[in-house]
Amino acid sequence: ADRTRRTTLAAAGVALWSIATAFSGLARSFGQLLLARVGVGIGDATLAPSALSLISDSFPPERRGRPVALYVGAQSFGAGLAMLGGLVAAWVVARELPFLSRSDPEVFGDSAVVLISGAMICAVGVLDDIFDLDALAKFGGQLLAAGLLVYQGIQFTVIPSSAYGDQLGLDPLQGGLLTVLIVVSTVNAVNFMDGLDG
Repeated sequence: ADRTRRTTLAAAGVALWSIATAFSGLARSFGQLLLARVGVGIGDATLAPSALSLISDSFPPERRGRPVALYVGAQSFGAGLAMLGGLVAAWVVARELPFLSRSDPEVFGDSAVVLISGAMICAVGVLDDIFDLDALAKFGGQLLAAGLLVYQGIQFTVIPSSAYGDQLGLDPLQGGLLTVLIVVSTVNAVNFMDGLDG
């Protein structure tokens, strides 16, 4: 960002990662996918230094906190909304595909419950960003989202018990508890990893 115009560098980075993302979906081998993902990383790496440098030049130090927070926070909101929006779009499109639209209506009912549960977790994240929720409130929201899945019958019923295909059956209480444990653990693992990058 020191040797070229920052706006040009940022635009080139966005273009590179957008093209590389498209090539990721078209990759036919691990090598092609690896190359495309490296392109995504390089493109992504150009944006933050350019943007933060532009913000630094545009605002005096005493007024810089809010624009930087808005820039960084928008990335998290955008990523969460993009994932949820992508799932909703896939669900809507899948309902219209001829070979899926004739399937059991329960399939789309179950997937709708998963989407609603995901939206609840996203809502807890947004509320946390706005109101700085305490850990117990966030945990309660995660439990509600996981509990909705279990209440609607979306839960583990078996777990693999060997490499030979044997399965261990779970009663509804065991399956429900395992489902809640996995959902809450996964949400917190993702939140932890997201917090590692600052």
